[in-house]
Amino acid sequence: PFNPDSSVQVREAFQLLGYDLPSVSVDALAVADIRPEHREAYVTPLLEYRKASKLLSAFGRPLPQYVGPDRAIHANIRPVGTASGRPTASEPNVLQLPRDKAFRRLVVAPPGHRVVVADYSQMELRILAQLSGDAAMIRAFAAGEDIHAATARAMFGNAFGDEERAVAKTLNFLICYGGGASNLMAQVAQRGIALSLAEAKSFIERWQQGFAQAWAWLERTRHQVRRTGEARSPWGRRRGFEPGTNLEERMRSGANHVIQAANADITLLAMAAVDRQIAPWGAWVALQIYDELVVICPAERAGDAAQVVESAMVGAASKLLVDVPAKVSVAVGDSWAVKE
Repeated sequence: PFNPDSSVQVREAFQLLGYDLPSVSVDALAVADIRPEHREAYVTPLLEYRKASKLLSAFGRPLPQYVGPDRAIHANIRPVGTASGRPTASEPNVLQLPRDKAFRRLVVAPPGHRVVVADYSQMELRILAQLSGDAAMIRAFAAGEDIHAATARAMFGNAFGDEERAVAKTLNFLICYGGGASNLMAQVAQRGIALSLAEAKSFIERWQQGFAQAWAWLERTRHQVRRTGEARSPWGRRRGFEPGTNLEERMRSGANHVIQAANADITLLAMAAVDRQIAPWGAWVALQIYDELVVICPAERAGDAAQVVESAMVGAASKLLVDVPAKVSVAVGDSWAVKE
């Protein structure tokens, strides 16, 4: 019988179709030169199977063993678990719970309570705009424009559609994280968009030209990390690198640390402010997922809690974002899935 979990059998199957693939990993299949009809018939179902299998093994089967006598899961959460100040969790890792509604519906409000979910919109890009002083980015955010649409317009002109915006969105975050053309190809391929290496390089070059100040800041920060062996956030959160660390990885991670740590500290400030104000109502912050907060509150105070959460998050962000407005999206419902 064919075993889709066997890389040997999957390679042999593609050989029967006329493709001698050096690797059948997710990233390799995403960018492989495979005819559209074969991609639709074989690659897409295989990738969907792998995604479902991974979710089932990581979360579907293990979750029930963590349910306590009170029918709740009490994960081990460390609010400052990394050098950047971001949280970590284990037993289980609830921070990695998929965004799929099937999973987020599992986080429900107790009887008589509601769930308030709030997250920052495009915060890391807003931080990049503030720290770099990039005029084009700042103008887009100040005007309330969708930054991914602004990027698509800069790259493709006014006649852009959903596919071009998807490429622009992927590219915006990829640049922040220090990725290159091959990373761009692989990530957009998973969205069903095929790019050649030349096209991917061209898009990155257009981004560098369209947001020249942001790119220059990233380059300066990377080279500063290369010289000093450390990176520091705007509020001093430090990440050091051992001398033997790969130079490219040090530069990439260092620049990302500055942005990520700023984002983490803003969210921690917001969480502390929210907790102080909602605790007297018998409400609490149940989860912090990077720059998203999940609050449980009595049903009669749900509207008040939503206002407090939004105000606190905007207020925390304004301590760093002077030239760029913060945007927070808030929703109230019976489960964490209300936000999706």
